[in-house]
Amino acid sequence: MTKKREKIHNKLKQEQPILFHSKEECCGCLACVAICPMQNITVSVDEEGFEYPVISGEKCVKCNSCISVCPLKIK
Repeated sequence: MTKKREKIHNKLKQEQPILFHSKEECCGCLACVAICPMQNITVSVDEEGFEYPVISGEKCVKCNSCISVCPLKIK
């Protein structure tokens, strides 16, 4: 397997990024929505009107830009 193919294969095996475990861990800045190169993060609104990001796994390339731009960076 070439190095380029191996890199792509390893990236596909990675987990989808987790922005937060519960909505309370999100400040709602939506920086992750703006930075996603695949436009794969949508905005949902809860019953209280709070906007929070949701990653759809379909187009996620697992670049983790959403994690790096997050001001709260979950642990």
